[in-house]
Amino acid sequence: MADNASTAQVVNSTVAKNRANVPIALIAVAAVLAAVGIAFWVLQNVNGLGETNMRNYTPWGLGIGCFMLFVGISAGSLIVGVAPSAFGIEGYEGILKPAVWVSLASGIVAACFIVFDLGQPLRVFEMLVSGNIASPLMWDMIALVVYFALEIVLFVALVRGGAAHGTLVRGLSIAAIVAAVALQLVEALIFSAYSSHAYWHTALMGPWFVSSALLSGSALIAAVAYAFRALNIIAIDSKKLSRLVQIIGVFALVDLFMLLADLVTAAYPGGSDSQVVGLLIQGPIAPFFWMQVVCYVAVAVMAFAPSLRAKQPAVMCGAILALVGVLCKRMQLLLGGFQVPNFSEADLLTQYALPNWSNGMLQAYGSLVYLPSASEVIFAIGTIGIGLLVFFVGMRFVDLGNQG
Repeated sequence: MADNASTAQVVNSTVAKNRANVPIALIAVAAVLAAVGIAFWVLQNVNGLGETNMRNYTPWGLGIGCFMLFVGISAGSLIVGVAPSAFGIEGYEGILKPAVWVSLASGIVAACFIVFDLGQPLRVFEMLVSGNIASPLMWDMIALVVYFALEIVLFVALVRGGAAHGTLVRGLSIAAIVAAVALQLVEALIFSAYSSHAYWHTALMGPWFVSSALLSGSALIAAVAYAFRALNIIAIDSKKLSRLVQIIGVFALVDLFMLLADLVTAAYPGGSDSQVVGLLIQGPIAPFFWMQVVCYVAVAVMAFAPSLRAKQPAVMCGAILALVGVLCKRMQLLLGGFQVPNFSEADLLTQYALPNWSNGMLQAYGSLVYLPSASEVIFAIGTIGIGLLVFFVGMRFVDLGNQG
């Protein structure tokens, strides 16, 4: 018993030591990025959404694309992190608290993007007092609130009780998985319900969102797990980590399979859907499409090659490629829905309707109808800085080590 107690003291002191050794410089850099993001948000509130390249026919841009990415990362990392606890799979206890913390940080970034994208923060209050309950956007807001509430309660239970509250944690884990999947299905419905947009109107959108979330979430969790093990913050067997990395490859292949199924279904009969396929293969949004395919294939190779998935640098590169691939997918999804005009007789078309409008609809739709402005890009980087700030502060001041 004395040996066990001394061992526990060594582990606890190691965890505390590594928490304290998170460089202040990382927190400072993240804080500067966050401040820049907030500054550009204030600028956007003062000057309006004209600071962006969004216009009447392209009302969603980089902000919504990043929102989709980070809410997917949040949901996916939560599902992957709590699944062992929910289903009684042993050996992955070490990733539970880090996964929930990563999910919370990603969720905060996603919430910031959606609030900032509204143009004025008071519009959130308008949705609360006058929202249309029949709108999928309202369902999304409700799903987000329920999801974040469950996450916070779960994390508090882990920090305050850990394994001592095993039954509570397991119940909350199951509820969190249901909430995360429901959130992704509601996100997908916002797009798939629009029959006027050829690229969005598909029943695959729901499972597609879930698979992308699982890919991005598992990739980030694997990278964090490798880093935390190197810092002695968590203890997890190398074979368990290897299996976690293999899961990333499975999700990448599943995502690619659904992409192929959707493209073949859309292209074979011809019509407006085939126009979108042409834009993906060799049109204006082809770079996003081919970048996604290349990233996914590279991730699968990394995940299924034993010599690669056992090396931390390869896993880190694979995680980055997975996130880049999912972001490319989100942006091609967003742009693809606006790329084919769904109107015949428009009103006055100017630069305020389409950012690249000059000599007519044909020229405007011959290239991308939207590219983010420099202000949007800087704002996006700053918003990601908010998530990094939350994550690094958590590493320094919150016990994210193995619960026992």
